[in-house]
Amino acid sequence: MHPAWLAVVVIVCCCINVVSLELLLRDHVSTLMLSALQFATIAALEYLTSFRHVLSYVVPISDHATLVTLFAISTVGVNYAFELHVPMPLHIIIRSGALIFNMALSAYILKKEYSTRKKALALVITAGVVLASAASHVQAECAGPSCAAPVLSPAVSSPGSPRPWYQDSLDAGPLFGVLLLLVAQIAGSLLGIHQQTIISRHRSASAELMFPLHAVPAVVLLPYAAPHLQSTVGQITCGAVCSWLPIPISWSALLLLVNVLSQYLCAQAVHQLQKSLSFVNTSVVLTVRRLVSLLISVIFFKSAFTVLHGVATVLVLGGSLIFILPETRNPTTDADGADKTKKD
Repeated sequence: MHPAWLAVVVIVCCCINVVSLELLLRDHVSTLMLSALQFATIAALEYLTSFRHVLSYVVPISDHATLVTLFAISTVGVNYAFELHVPMPLHIIIRSGALIFNMALSAYILKKEYSTRKKALALVITAGVVLASAASHVQAECAGPSCAAPVLSPAVSSPGSPRPWYQDSLDAGPLFGVLLLLVAQIAGSLLGIHQQTIISRHRSASAELMFPLHAVPAVVLLPYAAPHLQSTVGQITCGAVCSWLPIPISWSALLLLVNVLSQYLCAQAVHQLQKSLSFVNTSVVLTVRRLVSLLISVIFFKSAFTVLHGVATVLVLGGSLIFILPETRNPTTDADGADKTKKD
């Protein structure tokens, strides 16, 4: 599939995933249980469609172990931050720095040197996502408790669940959540770099990466998520039934199905995109996805689209388009905009 269509699939599926996630969190569905279901579903589908058809395995076990560890830290950290009452705007603001993180780690690990133009555009794109998130956060605060559909509200733990140890005295849950998000962001950047390195060494490795990447975290998480199984089943089966479907299914169960399947399709598209685009250009697509997810969330939950949202959209979309376009004036730059020549 052409990279442009893959980018569209990534943006559409991830936007659906974000909206369904917010709706599920409002029903107090455990994020730990949700992560375990996502891992298990993607692992099962990957095994049936790709992994069992691989004739010879080329990726060493050590590389698989590194990828699984980084992936688990990144995904679980991002999802569990909701349990720590980190608001969605702050969640997106921190994650919007992915492009800068990726460029910095690429420069440090891969020894790439980016042009001033690329660095400036990365700041512009990141500023656009932060601006849109800040505008949404201001709207949420101004709306007050009387707002019928609060914008991007923080996740709430299941009723009656015990408070974690780090919230007992200083109510440090949000602070711990922010630190967890930063660690998850670094792990995600390292994961992308390591995946890109493996695929560049072994072009046939892509078919065997996805299954262990999701199967191992699923096996680790399922025992911890098991105590939430009964409450999750009760929450998704006791809701209103969707009468417009040919089969009787509750609204919460439908949201859970949509969330898990959209996560699978998004992961597949991102994985294919990594084979077609450079690591940093893939990061640009994912940053655009975050902006679109935020705007869809603002519109879906009936908040006003302000001037700040418009400015942010121009900054991110315009900056991303210019960023991806090649720098024709300098033949020594690669697809990332990184200088191929090394400085002494």
